[in-house]
Amino acid sequence: MKKSLAVGIILLFIIATIVPLNQTSVTAHRSGGKWWYVGGAGPGNYTIIQDAVDNASNGDTVFVYHGTYTQDPHLLQCVTIEKSISLIGEDKNTTIIKGCRIGDVITEVVGNVTITGFTLENGGAGNNPGAAINIFKSNGMGTIGNISIHDNIIAYNGRGMNIFDCNNASCYNNIFLEDGGGCVVTRSVHCSIIHNQFLRNNPAGLSIWTEDYTNYINISDNEFKDCANGLTIDTSMGLTIHDNIIAYNGRGMNIFD
Repeated sequence: MKKSLAVGIILLFIIATIVPLNQTSVTAHRSGGKWWYVGGAGPGNYTIIQDAVDNASNGDTVFVYHGTYTQDPHLLQCVTIEKSISLIGEDKNTTIIKGCRIGDVITEVVGNVTITGFTLENGGAGNNPGAAINIFKSNGMGTIGNISIHDNIIAYNGRGMNIFDCNNASCYNNIFLEDGGGCVVTRSVHCSIIHNQFLRNNPAGLSIWTEDYTNYINISDNEFKDCANGLTIDTSMGLTIHDNIIAYNGRGMNIFD
C-alpha cells in the first residue's frame, strides 16, 4: 500500500512538471522547443502575437490565449511567420485574429509550420487583395514543405487561403465561410485537402490551378455548399477526388484541360 502511494505521488509530480498550466510563463518546453505565450496574465506573456513570433526560434511553439487580436492598420498583415514554428490558438471559436481589410491576416514563407485553433477574418478585399493565410516561398524558387493548417474558422476574407509553392501541405478540419474564394492551391505537389467545409464562398470553394505544376493533390471528405462554384480544377494531373459532398452551388465542379 505504501509502495503504491509513493508511486502515485511520483507520477503526479511528473505530470505537474510537464503539463503547461493556464497563464504560465515562457519557460515551458515541448519536444525540445520553447513555448511562448500571448494574451495571458503570467510573467513573460506577450500582448502582440508578432512579438512572440519574432522572439521564437525554429521548433518553438507560440500559444495564444483566447481574445481578439487586431491588425496594425499601417502593416500589410497581422502576423508574418519566417521561422519553423507552431502557432496555436486556445480555442478556434474565441481566439480571433482580425485584419482590417488590408493585406493578409497571416503570411507564411517557410516550411515546417503548423497553424491551428484560430478564427481568422477580414483579410484584404476589393482593391486590397489579401488572404486569411497566404503561404508562398519568398524567393520564388522551389517549394516549402510540411505545412499543417487545421481546425480553424476562416471567414469574411478577400480569399480564405493561398497554398503556393508547397510540398506536402495538409489543410484539414477547417471551415471556410463567406470568403471571396475559399482556398487556392497552385505550384504545389503532394498536398491533402480533407475534412474541410467550404460554405457560401465566391467565386469558388476550392480552386486548383497549374502555374508550372500542381500535381498529386488529395481532395476528399470535404463539403462544398452554397458556393458560386464548388470545386474548380485547371490543367493539373494526378488528383484524387472522392467522398466529397457538393451541393447547392451555382456549379458543382469545373474541370479544365
